[in-house]
Amino acid sequence: MKLTMICGLGKHVFWVMTSLMNLTSLITFWRRGLRVTLVLFNSLKSADVFRPETSTQKFRFAVTDYTAAIFFPAFITELQRVAPGVSVKTIYSTGYDSFDDLSTGKVDFAVGFQSPEAMRQNHINAIECFKDDYIVAVSSNHPRIRNELTLEQFLSEGHVAVNPLNEALGTVDRELAKMDIRRKIVVELPCLLSAPDIVAGSELIITVPERAITTLFSSEALTRFTVPFAISPYILNVYFHNKRIVTSGHLWMRNFIQEVVKTA
Repeated sequence: MKLTMICGLGKHVFWVMTSLMNLTSLITFWRRGLRVTLVLFNSLKSADVFRPETSTQKFRFAVTDYTAAIFFPAFITELQRVAPGVSVKTIYSTGYDSFDDLSTGKVDFAVGFQSPEAMRQNHINAIECFKDDYIVAVSSNHPRIRNELTLEQFLSEGHVAVNPLNEALGTVDRELAKMDIRRKIVVELPCLLSAPDIVAGSELIITVPERAITTLFSSEALTRFTVPFAISPYILNVYFHNKRIVTSGHLWMRNFIQEVVKTA
């Protein structure tokens, strides 16, 4: 009986020793695995650190001719100073497809004005660049509009309308529709490029954000007037998608844009 007990005790001790050895091996294996995981994690973390002074990353922006003209000069100047190797590719925005392009990752950012459609987009965030008042510009040689512009005069003249997004009603016409009135659009353009010469050389008038006049139009060829009815200011935003995989470069660019527009 004593021998049986000793044998049983020996088996128990052997089982315990074997279990301890297996546990020790498991702990050692787990520690080695953890070290490998930490090395990989640190490598990935280090690889995703964005260094603007050495980066050669390319960022894609959806723009129109106007949004590019008023946003990019100061933006590119500062970008060249702090991140000389970073490049920018612009894709012309032909409508609200720019929001689809943000969702699919075709573009990283979209530069555009704030509109009802933009406000309804899911998972789209915006960095506000600036607000700008609309003004009316006419030729300095206009035969009928000289010292002031009344609503009656505004409605009696022919208009140049710039409609880059091909909307049924743009901002100006939506405001007029609230008053149940319409203006006479003679020329509708997809961009601002030819508008200055058309207005300066004709009796047509145009209603645009003030920065469009100071940036793209010759001040000597045009006379500016306050819009003769209530209209909300033009708000320029830089849009981005907040649900896509965000890299350190994308985060850096967001912060960079915010810093640039503070001084715009």
